[in-house]
Amino acid sequence: MKKMVIVFISAVMVFVGCDTGSVDTADVISDCSFTLESVGTDSVTAVTRGVASDNGIKIAFRSSDIEFWSTSGDYSNLVSAKYGIEGNVSREVTLSDTSNNVIFMPNSAKFTDYEMPEFEKKRYDIARLDIGSGRIEYSKNVSDLTDGDIFLEDDLDGNSIILIDENKLNHIVYVPRSADDDYFESKISNNDDEDFVSALKLVYDFRANNPDIDMDGALFVPFQAVDFTKNAKKLKISVNWDMSSIFEIYNEEMGEYVLNGDADGTPYDFDIDVEVK
Repeated sequence: MKKMVIVFISAVMVFVGCDTGSVDTADVISDCSFTLESVGTDSVTAVTRGVASDNGIKIAFRSSDIEFWSTSGDYSNLVSAKYGIEGNVSREVTLSDTSNNVIFMPNSAKFTDYEMPEFEKKRYDIARLDIGSGRIEYSKNVSDLTDGDIFLEDDLDGNSIILIDENKLNHIVYVPRSADDDYFESKISNNDDEDFVSALKLVYDFRANNPDIDMDGALFVPFQAVDFTKNAKKLKISVNWDMSSIFEIYNEEMGEYVLNGDADGTPYDFDIDVEVK
């Protein structure tokens, strides 16, 4: 009999050493670095498929960049640095865009080469993390979890994680690639949660107003906007993901798993913390 694997991972993305100088004399912040950390305890409770559990679980995906926008509440003219030079163009942290260049494991993480942009002294209230082709790969005890092992109908059918100012968005909202006007109208009319309806309307307007952003389906997550208008020496952005129940057993005897739906039908229940010092 094959047992369920239970894991806890917390991922932390950190900008450090952002020397802003004086707000009055400097317009940009150029001295920044970027790291990715992972903490947590691997709690594999049983051997699965007869494979030793030395390495526990690993989750990886390909990412080309992380983009930031300062919108002042106007989402109508946002442009990706990848596709345009006119309008409100993003500040882009360029990543390697190679296979599995972002990897999370308990007490270990890998984040390959990156290039930092210069950030203006503004309040950045929108960010986008690219997920190449919308594909996230899972492996357990060194063996890949394939479609025969895990049901992916609740996986992320989209290629973006969009962070929006928590003053505007107060729920995680998942919008798949197939979403159209009927999708939004149905979700809005059949939900009694006024906050969620407001959040969904915000997401709908954001998508409609920003066709140049590479966002074919996305998970929208509230976060504390990054405020570079203040004197600061360090900025820390923490992306916390408690994965203790990311898998739900589907067929215990066959060792098949299904992803949970904690975050609007997906397992990606991210909690974003921003600290500026």
